[in-house]
Amino acid sequence: PVDESSVFFGDPTPGAVNDASGQARVADTKFSLKRGYYQTAINVEVTSATPDAIIYYTVDGSLPIDDNGNPGASAVTYTGPIALTQTTAVRAAAVKAGFAPTNVDCNTYFLLDIDGAISNGTDPGGLNTPFLQQVQPAGWGSLTSGDFNMDTRVSQSTAGASGHPDTTAQTMLKGMRDIPTISIAMNRDDFSGGSGIYTNSTQKGFAWERECSAEFIPALNDTREDWQENCGLRVQGGASRNPSSSPKHSLSFRFREEYGTARLREPLFPGSAVENFNVIALRAGYNNSWIHRDSGQRSRGSMIRDQWVRQSMLDMGNPAAGEGFMVHLFVNGLYWGVHNLCERGDASHYAEHHGGDGDQLDARNGSQYTDGNSTAWSRISGVVNSGDWTKIQQVINIDQYIDYQLINRYGGNADLKTSGNWRAAGGGPFPGGQPELMAPWDLYSWDAERSLESQGSTLVPLDPMGVRGTLENNDDYKIRLADRVQKHFYGDGALTPVATRARWEKYADDLDRAIIAESARWGDHRGTLYTRDGQWLTEQSRLYIAISRCGVTTC
Repeated sequence: PVDESSVFFGDPTPGAVNDASGQARVADTKFSLKRGYYQTAINVEVTSATPDAIIYYTVDGSLPIDDNGNPGASAVTYTGPIALTQTTAVRAAAVKAGFAPTNVDCNTYFLLDIDGAISNGTDPGGLNTPFLQQVQPAGWGSLTSGDFNMDTRVSQSTAGASGHPDTTAQTMLKGMRDIPTISIAMNRDDFSGGSGIYTNSTQKGFAWERECSAEFIPALNDTREDWQENCGLRVQGGASRNPSSSPKHSLSFRFREEYGTARLREPLFPGSAVENFNVIALRAGYNNSWIHRDSGQRSRGSMIRDQWVRQSMLDMGNPAAGEGFMVHLFVNGLYWGVHNLCERGDASHYAEHHGGDGDQLDARNGSQYTDGNSTAWSRISGVVNSGDWTKIQQVINIDQYIDYQLINRYGGNADLKTSGNWRAAGGGPFPGGQPELMAPWDLYSWDAERSLESQGSTLVPLDPMGVRGTLENNDDYKIRLADRVQKHFYGDGALTPVATRARWEKYADDLDRAIIAESARWGDHRGTLYTRDGQWLTEQSRLYIAISRCGVTTC
């Protein structure tokens, strides 16, 4: 119990006298119901243990208070339970005169009726309508290629879903719990207003980062805990940034103290030793997706290829290759489709996996240096040309380099460029001017969506480092390459037909029902409706046949 004399300090001093110069802080807000999925209308209570604290909340994604504790333009003074009848992100904070205000908390409640009560295509309870037939709500700005509607030919379909006992509409609703959910809550103008990041999706850099709340809601049978952090949000990507190319843009969370925490500290990827992140990417998918300009690429839509390549490198024995999984994304309560949540290869990522100080390392996103400078990278070719195998291994993580070459050759990656669609990290300063003392460079798969297009491909993908030809004339490299081929393509290796198919099925099984919502949200963007039963399952069948025939000499 908290009485009138209780105070809460911003800087805890366990076992010591309270910091007299500190300002007492209002006790954090608490929600009566956990974030997550609900099947009926709900009432949410918000409380603070500080007596006489005033609680402000919003339901439009905006901040309820400013940095000084003053209520925001959309803030409502809490006087009793908040009645919710549709999916809503509730952001709340508490203030009291003479006290520092609380941080801003956020809980999103998803009211989709996941038991599929709309068995005949109707919605008698009224809970499903905002999800099943979305429209652009007032105040969302004028996105040049906004596509908000859920196509009712999918979302309210009474036709059966292949392989399932329910209608397509029911199966879609159940699929909302098959993969985790990410909820973003933020000021709508920051997202889609005149200076919004989605409205200006081609703009890059810190100037085009905006504050948001990020929430993680695990899948139905997931053992991970839910979490929420305030952080920055940016649009990311290359061609997919252009609204005429794609209305569905990739995003990334940037964790900084100015928003809440400098690092996300969560066991986000089961089995990974890394639980500390400064950036998390939400990849929307562009090449070989249903929103691509080219009909051939749309017919190959899967949402799986990019992460499948990274997972292949993980399974080949490269723990820094890039963990990831599929999620549903909501923005201020609006469904935004399936995305691939994953690690991003940069200097901090390298340091978390290999050790060292990320501030002392270099990183590249294609031709752009995202961390550090070009000094270390520019010396790689000279070391390789020397033929000194010991020094070569000191500047290149050679096993990861070979595995990168193998998986891109296996998949026939048609979109590797000198300027992009790959990442790398390593290098750093040269103590005493000795380049061999730099951190050996990792190559990371990124934008590998144009893999596995054609079984008969003879394409030899580009080598981002530009040293493959020289290395292939090095006897030590030849031996190591042969060892890696033996390891991956024979026995129980990661690139045997059994392993590659199982890896694909891992993602296909997760998306089997979840992909229906993606179809309803984005599958009709180019006019032709792309669906799970129509195109997605067909592509899986084609790939399974191709994978079963693949071997060391055929893919």
